[in-house]
Amino acid sequence: MNFLKDMGDKSSGMTLERINNAGNYEPGNCRWATLPEQGNNKRNNIITVTEYGHLTLSELARMSGIPYQTLYCRVRRGWKNQRLLGPIRCCRRRMSTTSLTAG
Repeated sequence: MNFLKDMGDKSSGMTLERINNAGNYEPGNCRWATLPEQGNNKRNNIITVTEYGHLTLSELARMSGIPYQTLYCRVRRGWKNQRLLGPIRCCRRRMSTTSLTAG
């Protein structure tokens, strides 16, 4: 109870997060955070360098409007900078019209 009192009131939609994951749950190392904020602090995030600074792939997807999966595929292919944020193009091979009409 004393810990929660030291942390202050929790706003709606907030959860408790450690600032330094190697540290203890103590007021100096904890803060109230939203779920998206906590998601951006995971160790397995992909960090991209942009003109806006270092962003997680999730943050970049939200800011750019490009779907996360599209950005993820581009990063895996080695795309960087402006190419990473370029227009979305369909990557699937088109089916031939003969395969649609056959059988």
